Amino acid sequence: MMMKILKIQHLFGLLFSLTITMVHAQILQPARWTNSVSKDTVAVGEEVELIFRAVIDKSWYLYSSDFDPELGPMVTEFSFEKNNSFSLVGGIVPVNPQKKYDDVWKGEVTYFKGMGEFRQKVKILDENPVIKGNYSYQVCSDIDGKCIPDDVDFAISISTYPINPGFEAINLQAQGVFNGGETGGVLNPVSWVFSLSDSNVKVGDEVELLFSGTIDEGWHLYSSDNTLDPGPIPASFHFNPDDSYKISGEIIPVDAQKMFDSIFDG
Repeated sequence: MMMKILKIQHLFGLLFSLTITMVHAQILQPARWTNSVSKDTVAVGEEVELIFRAVIDKSWYLYSSDFDPELGPMVTEFSFEKNNSFSLVGGIVPVNPQKKYDDVWKGEVTYFKGMGEFRQKVKILDENPVIKGNYSYQVCSDIDGKCIPDDVDFAISISTYPINPGFEAINLQAQGVFNGGETGGVLNPVSWVFSLSDSNVKVGDEVELLFSGTIDEGWHLYSSDNTLDPGPIPASFHFNPDDSYKISGEIIPVDAQKMFDSIFDG
């Protein structure tokens, strides 16, 4: 009785081992893919390339994306999930594929051996987008003609940096001129708007900060280039220290008017 049990166990072990070996033999991955971005960090509004690379085993080749899909072989195709954080610019571009006439399919095909690369240009529309999609492809063997299709999902995270550098611009004074300069109460006769001369800036660029003040009727604002001492308080701008930017030059008033002030005698 014991011998029969041992024999059955041994036979089961052989069958289990054979099944595992066959499963492993059926799973082939002659192409291994990686995804990357042409720049480590980008600005919103900037264009960047998504890079898809396939390392292809020896004696195998990968069909490219740029030949007639009606010819027969399965072309490499990319699809991208719609997302308001980016937009596609043009189509997928294969980088330097080889070309040959295929006797089996009676037509010209393009393909990669060793390594294949595809690039897709996108425009970044929002901060830190995650671009998701899918690529399908086919690899074939030079030895026995075996072909293996595959279908892979991807997700590419892109880091962005802020468009606007951090800054504060406060500490300015508006002088009333009603009835010889008499004023009373707490008033805000100047409304300010802050903006950039170019919204599409990247690290290393220089850009102008624009401070525009709308002044109520009957008031005037002393410009920043007044030098009378003693005299009126000129508009002044103070910037908080931050490693993300560096001040270049001085504040420049644009088209400030000039007059003689009898109070300050200048």
